[in-house]
Amino acid sequence: MGFVNILKEKLNKFFPIVFVFFCFVLIFTRTPFFDEAHAYLLSKFSLNELWQITRIEGHPLIWFLILKTINWLNFYPYSILFLTWVISSILIIFFWKKAPFLSFIKILILLSFPFLGYFLIVARPYGLTVLLLFLTTHYFKKQKLILFSLFLTFLANITIMGAIGASSFLVLFVKKIIQEKINKKNLIISILIILFGFLFLFLQLYNPQIPDKINEISESVKNGLIYYFVFPFKDFSLKTIYQNVFQIFSFVLFYLSLIIFFKKDKNSFFFLIFSFLFLTLLFLNIYSGACWHYFFYFIFFIVSLWISWEKIREIKFYKYFVILFLFLTINPIFYLENGIDVIKETKKYKPILLKIINDKEYKNSKLFCFEKYSYLAPALIPYLEKKNIYLYDINGYKRGSFDSYIQTYLKKEKGSKIDSFVLNLQKDASNYLFVNNLSNLNIPSIIVLEGKQYKILLKLVDKIEECIFAVYKIEVQRID
Repeated sequence: MGFVNILKEKLNKFFPIVFVFFCFVLIFTRTPFFDEAHAYLLSKFSLNELWQITRIEGHPLIWFLILKTINWLNFYPYSILFLTWVISSILIIFFWKKAPFLSFIKILILLSFPFLGYFLIVARPYGLTVLLLFLTTHYFKKQKLILFSLFLTFLANITIMGAIGASSFLVLFVKKIIQEKINKKNLIISILIILFGFLFLFLQLYNPQIPDKINEISESVKNGLIYYFVFPFKDFSLKTIYQNVFQIFSFVLFYLSLIIFFKKDKNSFFFLIFSFLFLTLLFLNIYSGACWHYFFYFIFFIVSLWISWEKIREIKFYKYFVILFLFLTINPIFYLENGIDVIKETKKYKPILLKIINDKEYKNSKLFCFEKYSYLAPALIPYLEKKNIYLYDINGYKRGSFDSYIQTYLKKEKGSKIDSFVLNLQKDASNYLFVNNLSNLNIPSIIVLEGKQYKILLKLVDKIEECIFAVYKIEVQRID
């Protein structure tokens, strides 16, 4: 028996070290994708500019301020990759030491697609959000109100997903105040900290148009609400027989959890209900969300288990349900078909980056980039800045075709007023356009776009087949 205990102790020390090392390899063998690079670029803005952009960007200030503190290193991308690894390491070690689950369950959670496929390796504020959620959970259970309030405040101000988790914990905090006797001094300090945190969040993100959107609860929204609660783990979409089985299984687990939590621990019940409800209302009314946002259904479920695990761990059939569910979340199919594979996604950056850097012609030119989803340009810009090569993202996050975009610009020409885009093209003798929303099988050799005063000729000079990009030389001709 002594040998078994020694082996168990060694394994408990061994596994978190393995995860930390594995995350290091995953993080430093990939290129930051567009959202990571975009946040890095935004962090270069002044504090005043960042304050103004938060209500548009959708993220509070803290993440940009953290990135700003490492900007002085001028060591992109390794600075943000190292920051990610530090956050991931703290998250892994804290989760391993403080989470009440069996070691086997902890391993399954860390191997799940949301963790190992995104939160632990991507330089975005979501990994920090998960860490703050776990810290808030731990100190809520330990009934250390001051620390709970501090972490709750940081949680609310790191991401919108964090604000949803913080709001759900706020419900539990109010319930605790009503039901229990609490030291008045600690209670007053905690309330003041939380009030400050949510007021600060409100000042950063308040948009007068949002309340109008929330009031528009139509039939489609009601139907959507039902759909989200029937299929709560929406990040795993219905594509295969396996995933259909998973959806049915997660449906049973979700409602089984609600019943068990209601009987065993009302805190878990209320946290799960409110976190899922707030998250769903966000997706239905304000922002439809990307795959990594839907992963928070999974994270909130883990938190709800953490809150009441000591009370429910003895329910064997439920514990086996949870273990089977966690097994299903690490199935390789998820890594192949769900969400964005950040390692695979960023492989396409290298060929176009090398193409631009190694071609001397581009160093003396103005480069424009047009993409249907504007992914590549922000990811390349931080690298090109160091080479004094400038790539202009001309369509932002708009979802139009290149042809319609340029035509819109040209139609704005009136009289002697020349469109700024065309005017900028005329200033330089050499201009190039990188376009990636063209079919790889049908890339035209020349594109002609005519306006009232100017004609733009795009002459194909190169193709970068690895990432389906065409490179055009741009010529602007005046129409007499």
